[in-house]
Amino acid sequence: MKKFINENKGLAAFIIICLFFAVWGLIFGKGDELIYTVFGQYIFLSIVNIICSASMVKKGGALGFLSPVIAAVLSVLVPLCVLGKTDVAFAAFAFGAAAIGYVFGLIGFAIRKAKKKA
Repeated sequence: MKKFINENKGLAAFIIICLFFAVWGLIFGKGDELIYTVFGQYIFLSIVNIICSASMVKKGGALGFLSPVIAAVLSVLVPLCVLGKTDVAFAAFAFGAAAIGYVFGLIGFAIRKAKKKA
């Protein structure tokens, strides 16, 4: 169990950040939807999605290669919970960021495997 938790720290961090954004949007979101959407969803959550996805794939493990998809789905569900709607732009940014993170993670995974062989 400890190994499973250790390998999936990036997913846990992303879930905590998504919960933070959901609470922030529910408490302060009324009247500030544009700020929440642009800053929270499009910029910050996309950057965090790239970093966490790369970290999760690089470590490999049980959920390593599936976790960017989970992170992208969470990125789409957060505005659905907060704003009551979601659209193609949210999905494009979420899955695009997860794909970029996935590629970076695969590169890191390959480098890590090559160093272990050498």
